[in-house]
Amino acid sequence: MDRLDAAFLARTGRGDAGRAAPPGGVSASAAEPVGPMHRLADAVLAAGCRVVAVAGAGSGAASRVLVAGIVRALAAQGRVVGHRDGPVLRAVPDEPGAAGGIVVVRCGDWFPPGAVNHRRLVSLACGCEGVILVTASPLPCPAHVAALRALGIAVVATLPAASSTGQESAA
Repeated sequence: MDRLDAAFLARTGRGDAGRAAPPGGVSASAAEPVGPMHRLADAVLAAGCRVVAVAGAGSGAASRVLVAGIVRALAAQGRVVGHRDGPVLRAVPDEPGAAGGIVVVRCGDWFPPGAVNHRRLVSLACGCEGVILVTASPLPCPAHVAALRALGIAVVATLPAASSTGQESAA
């Protein structure tokens, strides 16, 4: 978590920004409940996904704060949770999700403006079972959803990038 994310968490009361997460995941004792994040965590659990990406769809807003909130909400529910930045495939072998937990990965922008680049999407989403899309609009683009479904990836939820309240919509 960088200084900007820590300052945001401290200012909004969404967690203990000064406390570092233990290596390999977040323990349930370090988690503090956050309403909208618990709804996203429930959506992840309902989807049954072991590896969940938080990816942007033209918004560039798949933030560390969002991933941290989801991880804390899952940990508060007693789940073994790991998190990281970067490609999904590299998240699986060394994270708690490999041992039966859940790995939440901040993946950046999967759908830049323009046509869907299927080859790029296959490369970025390899190893992913579900995705939380952070979009520029309240609803995901049907072409994005179709491309993800064609790869066997569940759209767990969509979250408008401009939403500071974390109001997600089920996909």
